Amino acid sequence: MAVPPVNGVILFSGFWSRCLTHYPTSPMVSAMQWDIIIQQYPEDVETIQQARDIRQRVTHRIQGLDIPLLAAPLEHDTIGDLIPVETLGAVCREVWKEVLPAAPEVDFEEALLAALSGSEIPGMSPEEGEEALRIVLGAVVTGYFRRLRELNETIIPETHLEGSCPFCSSSARVGFDSESGRTLVCSLCAHQWQVPRVRCPFCGNRDHTTLGYFESEEINGVRVYYCLECKHYIKVIDTRIRDVSDAETGDVLTLALDERARQEGFLEP
Repeated sequence: MAVPPVNGVILFSGFWSRCLTHYPTSPMVSAMQWDIIIQQYPEDVETIQQARDIRQRVTHRIQGLDIPLLAAPLEHDTIGDLIPVETLGAVCREVWKEVLPAAPEVDFEEALLAALSGSEIPGMSPEEGEEALRIVLGAVVTGYFRRLRELNETIIPETHLEGSCPFCSSSARVGFDSESGRTLVCSLCAHQWQVPRVRCPFCGNRDHTTLGYFESEEINGVRVYYCLECKHYIKVIDTRIRDVSDAETGDVLTLALDERARQEGFLEP
């Protein structure tokens, strides 16, 4: 995988550290239901509000960038080559100075390349703004790819059965069940596509005897569907039961299910 960390950068202490394992480079963007998040993690309200502020600043700037029109969907091995590092580095720098005007200078081009390659992001101490650095990087990367997808919808295949996004090739971590079927949501560009219910989206296994799920009494309306063949899992929110319409919100609210899946030997998408 060329850009695994971009599958979604929430790197903050407290609330954010609980998200780190699942979103190594993703800010919570799109239609994030912030009030619900704050209700579940009241001890981290200040950090969550800072993340929301960063996201809003980044989104405004991403909207003003020149976004290319593509001839075909992205290949996973080359997705990092498409990122305009200098342009996005400038966006990072502007937001950084607004949010933490007293923080030290950062080589954001180097930091972006490190995040995209899965390397260690050049660090700084928590006092200097380490948490904000990571969330700014993630907000810019995912914000860019979501805008890129919005402007290139016409090249995305209408039918796609896999757990990797038909536009950017990143993995889905969350899906939704409804009366009309099952929909997966890309953790990078937020594209949505329908898949069969009785089929592993990661290896194609259709044998119902090796497909299963578990759920928790404490988290109503969410199941973890797993495959015993490839050992991967995905969380699926039943919209007929649970009033969460945003995939990232649903993911953050159900991190306990990821912990259980790992304990039982299953692999994250």
